[in-house]
Amino acid sequence: MRKIVIPVAAVVVLGVATAVMARGTHRGSPGVARTEGKSLLEGVLADLVAEGTITEEQAGAITTALAEKRSQALEEAKAALDQLKAFWEDDVLTSDEISQLPFADRITDEDSPLAEALEDGEITREEFREATSDRRRWRSGGGHHMHGGKKPTETPSQAAG
Repeated sequence: MRKIVIPVAAVVVLGVATAVMARGTHRGSPGVARTEGKSLLEGVLADLVAEGTITEEQAGAITTALAEKRSQALEEAKAALDQLKAFWEDDVLTSDEISQLPFADRITDEDSPLAEALEDGEITREEFREATSDRRRWRSGGGHHMHGGKKPTETPSQAAG
């Protein structure tokens, strides 16, 4: 059971985390562009303060708001992961269960590699493995919907080992 839950969960968490980190403000965040020890955001805000466009207080408010959004997005990703784990407990994802997921449209989209498996209203673990094991299908664009619009470097099945 873990071999399937982990790849799907990884897709969800990585997609959300990548988007969040791209907007992140945490000094140690990987994925945040850095220049001279500052994140891209910190540099832009410092420039705007220096130019008098915004105040230090406004820059602080922006940084705080982004940090709060990042934290919220990470909490939502964890909740989606927990929900997905619970749905996989019976080794089948039903259309009803999928519709409850925040990324349901990425699975049900007609271009998704899982669309064909979903024609009968559910996806078994075996169907999931088959649909996600074809690397060409994922790289040709079918699987990119599950990765926030980006094509994966490996399929969820490969990530599971």
